[in-house]
Amino acid sequence: MRLGQVDASGESDTYLDTGPMFLGVAGLLNPNDETMTWALKWLTEGPHANTEFPDWSDFSQPSCLRYEMSSGEPCYSWNIHLRYLRNERMRFLEGFYSLAAGAVSRKFLTGVETRDGIQGLPITNAVIDNHLRNMLIFENETGRGIDLLRNSPGKWLEPGKEIQVKDAQTRFGPVSFHITTGTNNQVKAEIYPPQREAIDWIRLHLYHPQGKPLSRAAVNSSPVTPVASNVIELHDLRQKITVEASF
Repeated sequence: MRLGQVDASGESDTYLDTGPMFLGVAGLLNPNDETMTWALKWLTEGPHANTEFPDWSDFSQPSCLRYEMSSGEPCYSWNIHLRYLRNERMRFLEGFYSLAAGAVSRKFLTGVETRDGIQGLPITNAVIDNHLRNMLIFENETGRGIDLLRNSPGKWLEPGKEIQVKDAQTRFGPVSFHITTGTNNQVKAEIYPPQREAIDWIRLHLYHPQGKPLSRAAVNSSPVTPVASNVIELHDLRQKITVEASF
């Protein structure tokens, strides 16, 4: 198994593209495995960390990260996928917004192969869309469940904001939800679970813009205890569910 091509100068051009982090992304290793942790440390603390050129044009430089995005081929920043799976939320969001800002041509609004925009590369758009999809709806591979808004930005829940997804396809069937944020840090969610196949749980992740934990939650008017500071777990999934929460 080839984990990265390193030449005599210490250059590692393929460590980001085809390196060990993809094992965690593909589910061949646990994302929290020690190998994945050290792979991320190599990129953020290793000898090539922060060695990129600002114009991204010198291909003699080894690939490294800036704001979690590869200086080589942004779409292959597997570290961003890994950050999501490890629930390293702020690092994941840093990478997501870096891709949206630095891996898309300003002129043609299409994904590019490198930060210099040498050629259009549709996979970059697909990668950005996949990250967005995962933030909205993530089909959890560790059980028969779905995560909503996992690792999403806190700004999505600012007063007056609204999130709406209609008939998003999952292996369990289509899912819809509508989330609104009112004054006084109150959030209301209407969720329509999938009905094609049985599903064990839906986890609703709610991130306050200033990082406050949930202080109260109710499901279909019945009080519930959040399973984490920002997570409400739902189990009666036979019909529409109304969630009310405050921070």
